Amino acid sequence: ASSPSAHQRQAPPPPPAADRARRPRSLTVMAPTDLPVPPGEERQRSPFRRHPRVTAAPEAEDYPALLDNTQWTQASTFTASRRFLTPSDRIGAFNRAPLGSMDESQLAQARARALTGPSPLRPQLNRRGWATGLACKPLLAVPEKPKAPHSPEGSAFEVLERQQRDIRQEEEAIFQGTLRTAHIRDPNLLARRFGGYVAGGVDEATLAPFNDAWAEHALEQVPQQLAGVSQERVDELLGELLDEVREGYVSAVKKATLEYVLKDPRERKRVQITEPPKDFETTVFHPSQDPSVAACAASTSPHSLALGQWHENVVTGYESVEHGLVVNHDGMLLMLAAWDKYAHLKLCNVAGLPPVSPLEVERFKEAQHSHCEKVVQTLKKKWLPSVVDIFRKDAVAAGFGNEDGAPMAPGDADAAAKLLSAVSTLMFNQLRQLITNSVKAYVAFLQRFTPAADKRTAEGPKGARALFTVKMLVEGEGFKFNPSAGSLAKTLLAILDHFVSMMNTLPRIEGELGRSSAVGNLLSVCTPEDELITKAKADVQAVVEANMEATGEMLRRYAPYQYLLSADTEKRVDDFNKGDHSLTEHTTEIHKYARAATEVGERAPDEVLFTLVSVNASAVKMKIANRAQELAHSLTASIGQKFAHRDGLICHQYQEMSARLMVHPSTDEEMVALEKYLHESKETLADLNKELNQARKQLAFLVEHSYHFGDEELKLVGSTWMWPSRIKPLLDDCHKRLKDERSRAEEELTARKDKFVEELDEYVHTAEAFQTYGELARMSENVATLNKLVQDIASAKERAEQLNAEEELLGFARTHFTQLETAPEILAPYTILWRNAQDFQKQSYMWLNGSMRSLDPEVVEKEIMNMWRTNFKCLKEFEPDDDASAAEAVDLSKPRKVAEALKAQMDDFKEKLPVISVVCNAGMRDRHWEQVSEVIGYAFKPSDTTSLQSVLTMGLEKHLEALTLISDAASKEYSLERALDKMHGEWAPLEFVTKEWRDTGTHIIGGVEEVQQLLDDHIVKAQTMAGSPFIGPHEARTTAWANKLVLIQDVIDIWLKVQGVWQYLEPIFGS
Repeated sequence: ASSPSAHQRQAPPPPPAADRARRPRSLTVMAPTDLPVPPGEERQRSPFRRHPRVTAAPEAEDYPALLDNTQWTQASTFTASRRFLTPSDRIGAFNRAPLGSMDESQLAQARARALTGPSPLRPQLNRRGWATGLACKPLLAVPEKPKAPHSPEGSAFEVLERQQRDIRQEEEAIFQGTLRTAHIRDPNLLARRFGGYVAGGVDEATLAPFNDAWAEHALEQVPQQLAGVSQERVDELLGELLDEVREGYVSAVKKATLEYVLKDPRERKRVQITEPPKDFETTVFHPSQDPSVAACAASTSPHSLALGQWHENVVTGYESVEHGLVVNHDGMLLMLAAWDKYAHLKLCNVAGLPPVSPLEVERFKEAQHSHCEKVVQTLKKKWLPSVVDIFRKDAVAAGFGNEDGAPMAPGDADAAAKLLSAVSTLMFNQLRQLITNSVKAYVAFLQRFTPAADKRTAEGPKGARALFTVKMLVEGEGFKFNPSAGSLAKTLLAILDHFVSMMNTLPRIEGELGRSSAVGNLLSVCTPEDELITKAKADVQAVVEANMEATGEMLRRYAPYQYLLSADTEKRVDDFNKGDHSLTEHTTEIHKYARAATEVGERAPDEVLFTLVSVNASAVKMKIANRAQELAHSLTASIGQKFAHRDGLICHQYQEMSARLMVHPSTDEEMVALEKYLHESKETLADLNKELNQARKQLAFLVEHSYHFGDEELKLVGSTWMWPSRIKPLLDDCHKRLKDERSRAEEELTARKDKFVEELDEYVHTAEAFQTYGELARMSENVATLNKLVQDIASAKERAEQLNAEEELLGFARTHFTQLETAPEILAPYTILWRNAQDFQKQSYMWLNGSMRSLDPEVVEKEIMNMWRTNFKCLKEFEPDDDASAAEAVDLSKPRKVAEALKAQMDDFKEKLPVISVVCNAGMRDRHWEQVSEVIGYAFKPSDTTSLQSVLTMGLEKHLEALTLISDAASKEYSLERALDKMHGEWAPLEFVTKEWRDTGTHIIGGVEEVQQLLDDHIVKAQTMAGSPFIGPHEARTTAWANKLVLIQDVIDIWLKVQGVWQYLEPIFGS
């Protein structure tokens, strides 16, 4: 579009950075997903668009910002007006839209709403005189809705409609010629956009916080404790509900904010929700809408029951009893007589108990279960069929018809059902009496074993029988009883539960006669929660607890020996074994554990009888005795291990001595080492004799305590005891061999020293021959000879060290070989001369024939001058000595001739250094080579393959002065370029750090001292470089860099000033 529209207007300028940092940022642009991006994780798309793009394809996932975060007021909306409006004006504008923004239809709707009467759902009623029991008074008459006046016709409305149409056409003009429709119309996309804005379009920081008073008031209406539910679970549920309420509150406020923004038609178009989805509508019925409610609420008299009606109720009850009483039925009497055969039965069988030998509690349980099941089977197979036969003969009770075979009337069927219900009740009473008698007999039997209060921990009377056997066992570091008190009580109580479960398996009479019953097909004779069962269980539990107190007496009897089972005891024995203790201390410890093993067998009999139980402690006695014996054996075994280890070490030392004495040395070092070992072996033998005496004492201890030796141990003892007699002949033989070896080594050393001196004399003659070498052409051959001689002398020094070491080894004085000092002194000047000549030839060849661009003129000049100075020293060294006599004078003319020839070559190369410094300058650029071409008169620009030799043949010496000026300028320009690069590089490691200011959630800059110092330094350097006469090629870059540094310095200064003011004012406004 050619003209700007409302969608293209710019937002007001943003506030300063400090103001933006103070307020939490709201979400501006949502990510292209179903839900918006959370605050703090928005995508890096800048600047954020206030209006959607209109020149692209439809973008359903493009979310313009909902709220204006550039304003001071939080949750402030955008305005499409060209004039500035305060937040209050913008908010008030949505409460009552101005008439100027309404079209004709909207004006008509507003007029109709103003003239419409009250809603029938909220009538204006006088509440006095309402009917009793009604929430409100019935609506008498709904006022007729006045008809909306016809829209006036006139020029004013036509002008208004034309203006509104022009505005719409102007807004839609920007969409012409694009793939985008004017607005999104798809209901699904609109609903999706609406949900997206509710989920993430409104920053929660802009919302009013949830009022905790609401939660406290709601919690007052909710019980804080629930029966059968732990308090932790109740607190967890309350927390989940409060979280759900808070989430609902936040969602509702966000939705309300969005709906408020969408009240403005311009905002609807901007955010592309022109038709907000409607809420789910529900129809509410009010009682006042139904006139018949008044009749239902008519008042009645409190004395509505007529006089004499009680008499009718009494008559009706009498007739009901007369027709429904079945207690005196003949079948009921027969059923009572039949029960006499089974009334004596009991679910438990305690006859003949307790037995001669105590029972295991599981066997007792199995016997009671078996007897209970037999009794119940007897009732099912004999008693129940007899009852069914009694009532099967009665046709009315059976429900097959009356006596003449005709079908029963409905009244007779009810009578039959009542009769069968009464029969089931009588069966319940009889079975209830049976289980009651059984439970009481079971409890009474067990209560016979209740000990007196003062004899609960005493043994039972002589000749008494215990009912159950309990085994006392070892568990870990303590004792336990099997079964334990809890397990015994659980087993005895399970018998009562079995009584209940078996009795509840008897069927009702209705099911046996093929009739259904509303209460099920089985009789519920008893439940585990009945008072009968709970009291019986309490009595049985009391009996068990009273009797199991006797186990404490058993624990006290064996408590003195419980330490034997402790891991600490085992650790103490292990530590004792690891320590260095005498045999007497070991004997004391072994006797202690052996005495404990004997005493525990005499502590108590294997089986101790109490009132209800017989405690069998044989396993505990055996375990403790075995444990004591194990500890005693561990102590004995420790001595045995130490004895075996000692013998092994003694035997090993003898073996090592034997092997060492039998070795024949092959070198002088081995011979001297063996002589030293032979001398030290006397002390070693004395130590071994002491160890043998200790081993004899340990052997006597082990024999006394009946320690079992293995075959390998016996062999080791015999071998160790034989070594003292076997080692003496080996010592004598070794001493004789070493005496012969020393004589031979001394003779060999003298012969090798003589031969070595002859070699050193030859090295001196070779070094003196270098004064006759005077041909520079034979440089390579002379250098090779020189290097070989140097290597030979170095090798000779090592051999001399070896000979001196052998002399010291054999006890001789060290020989001083003077030739090793004379030869290097003679050879030193010749070495410097010929190696310097070789270095010059190699380097000059590389400089002249290599790539010219790879040469550094400064390095070339430095190296050539070093070689020239070295050669000059050689010239001085080879000058004739006028003060020397004829016998002492040495002819050095030939080496001097070589030095002079080398000096001439170096002087010739030095003359080329000015040209080399020009053409090999690293700062030379294309512009400089163009200047060089103008000076020499033809185009010249070296490439990577251009050699220095080819350039030197071009005759550049005659233009040297002009070329030097060009080279100097290039060098200075190059130094400025490197200075700029260095300044750029110094900024790379620096970091612009921010840190959080207290608990405000706002970050401030910190640690900028290093940045400011570097800025000051670089600004001065950049300004100095800008004033250089050689800055021309780099002037633009230098100026831009200087301006950037000044801008950074200004920004930081202003930032620090604003930050300082904010830090001063923040505590005032934040309190």
